[in-house]
Amino acid sequence: MTNARIDFINRKIVITKSFAEKASNPRAKENAELMELMEKYVGFGIEVVKDTKKNKKTNKVKALSYKEMEEYITTYHEEDLEEFKGLKAQFVLRGSVYHAICEWFEEKYKEDKELKNRAEKKAKIVVKRNEKTVQFNPKAKVKLAVNQ
Repeated sequence: MTNARIDFINRKIVITKSFAEKASNPRAKENAELMELMEKYVGFGIEVVKDTKKNKKTNKVKALSYKEMEEYITTYHEEDLEEFKGLKAQFVLRGSVYHAICEWFEEKYKEDKELKNRAEKKAKIVVKRNEKTVQFNPKAKVKLAVNQ
């Protein structure tokens, strides 16, 4: 029962929206589970919350910019720099440049541990707040106001 939990402090049975929709069918096993919880916790209200998004397996390499890809190639695989620039110029004429370059870059360097480490470090900097993505730039100068 990962779609339902008991909030003893607020005296509520907390269920997800998808669980509530399934429980609305009297023949569904979710309905039986909900009825069992309601019998067990008499006097508790029911609160429906949003489903949490499952963490999809994301491609961390796609978090890199052109500049970062070029720096990586220059540092670790300088012999591929001309190929990278040629592909970039070729795809500019077709459109969908970034996607195509990322696919090439990912396929070419998918086994490089250094690349995975750099991409993971960059991905950790991204912080989500209220469904907005805020990216921390360590080079940016920020003035903080202190309330006294």
